[in-house]
Amino acid sequence: MLDFLVSLLDYPIPDSTYNSPLLSVLVVLGIREDGGWVQPQNYTSSLSAIVKVIRMLIIRQSQLEADKMSFSWKGLFNVI
Repeated sequence: MLDFLVSLLDYPIPDSTYNSPLLSVLVVLGIREDGGWVQPQNYTSSLSAIVKVIRMLIIRQSQLEADKMSFSWKGLFNVI
């Protein structure tokens, strides 16, 4: 599931923004129940939450990739 979510973030923006899954989700979140657009001051908290979750996903993906790699480097404190 994590790989799928990260792949959505790494998806190149095509010629038409209507083909971008991430931008489509952001647009849907900006629509009010009556069909109008959410005011910017009300949309900011949703956008902030999405950015926060994206950051956590990227950090987790980086941790998993780092765990797969084996390093034989010595730290600075081991040398001193």
